[in-house]
Amino acid sequence: MTIKETLHHLVDELPEDQTELARLLLEDLRDAADADGPPLDEETLASLDRGVADIAAGPSSRSTNINANADCELSRQRLARSRKGSRPA
Repeated sequence: MTIKETLHHLVDELPEDQTELARLLLEDLRDAADADGPPLDEETLASLDRGVADIAAGPSSRSTNINANADCELSRQRLARSRKGSRPA
């Protein structure tokens, strides 16, 4: 099985309430791979690691999901701010 096939399989196994967080994380990773985008800092990488760990752990408490979503949103905001500063408008 290829890595992409494994990723598709993992996504298929996610509980429905985890899919939005997974989408945000994958979009962050895709956007971070943009050659014109800024590199991810340690805090952003740590936030992504926590989100991936939450997803891998399976269904979790509502407060954990809220914290993971907040971490992800903060990472997205930081990434957007850093891109504004590094690219011409």
